[in-house]
Amino acid sequence: MGKLFKVALGLILIGFGLFAVFTLLSDEPVWASVNAEDYEINELIYSVEDFQGFDFDLYNRDVIIRNSEDDQVRVTFYTSEEDMILVDATGENLKLTKDVEWVFRWFSGFTYFTDPELFDVYIDLPNNANYNIDIESSNGKLEISNYSNLGNLDFDTSNGSITLNQITATKLDLETSNGPISLEEVNVTGTVDLYTSNGRITLTDLTATQKVYFKSSNGSLNLLNVSAPIVEGITSNNGVTADNVVTDNLDLSTSNGNVTVTIHDDKNNYAVDMTTSNGSRYYDGVKVDQSLFNSSASKSIDLHSSNGTVRLDFNN
Repeated sequence: MGKLFKVALGLILIGFGLFAVFTLLSDEPVWASVNAEDYEINELIYSVEDFQGFDFDLYNRDVIIRNSEDDQVRVTFYTSEEDMILVDATGENLKLTKDVEWVFRWFSGFTYFTDPELFDVYIDLPNNANYNIDIESSNGKLEISNYSNLGNLDFDTSNGSITLNQITATKLDLETSNGPISLEEVNVTGTVDLYTSNGRITLTDLTATQKVYFKSSNGSLNLLNVSAPIVEGITSNNGVTADNVVTDNLDLSTSNGNVTVTIHDDKNNYAVDMTTSNGSRYYDGVKVDQSLFNSSASKSIDLHSSNGTVRLDFNN
C-alpha cells in the first residue's frame, strides 16, 4: 500500500510540474484569475428582424431563455479578460463562442460554485418571435419557460439539467450526459428526441404531432399526460412509470427496474406485448403468464423489463 501511495503521489507531483511548465510557456499565471470582481456585465440588444436564430458554443455556462418584456431581443452575460465570449452578429444567426484561456478552463469551476450567476447567459425573446436555437455547453444547464413560438431547439451539454416549462416549439433535440430532463406543459409540432446518460426523464403534459423518443442510461422514466403518435422510451438501470399516455404505439423498456403503465382507454383497442425475464406480469390487475394480448388490435403497447415486474392497467 505504501509503495502504491508513493507512486500516486509522484504522478501527482509530476502533473503539477508539467502544468507549471506549460503555464510558463504560455505566458499565463499558474492560478489564472477567477475573482468575481474581474467580471463585467454585457447586454446585447437587437431587433427581432436582425436574426433568424442563435448558435452558441459555450463552456461552463447556464442558458436561461425567457419571455422579454418588450419587442426587443436581449442577450445578457458576464465576461472577464480570461473568460471572454466572442460575439458574431454578421450572419443570419447570432453566434456566441466561448474564448477561454486553457489555464482558466481548469480553475473557473471554483468561481462557478461561489458566484454561479456570473456564468448565466440570459436570452430574452419577444413571444411573437420565431427562432431556431442551437446551443452547445460543456458544463451548463438549460432553462426555458413561458415561450410560445420557438422553432427548432437543439441543446447539447455534458453536465447539466434541461428544464422546459410552458413552451411551444417546432422540434426538440436535447441531450445531456449527466443531468435530468424535465418537460412540463410543452407542445411540439414535430419530433422530440431526449437523451441523458445519468439522469431521470420526466414528461408532464407533453403533446407532439410526431414521434417522442427518450433514453436514459441510469435514470427513471416518468410520464404523465403524454400525447403523440409514437412514444418510445428506454432506460438501463431504473424504473418506468406512465399514466395517461395517448398514442397509437407505446414502447417502454428497462433492463433493471419495474414498468408500470396506466392507459385511459379500452384495453381491446391495444395489441399488447409484455415481457420480463425475472419478474411478474400483471395485465389489467390480473397476474398472468402469457405475454401477448389482442394481437389483431390496431394500436400497440410493448413493455419490457429484464429484471423487474411489468404492470399494465386500463382505466376508461
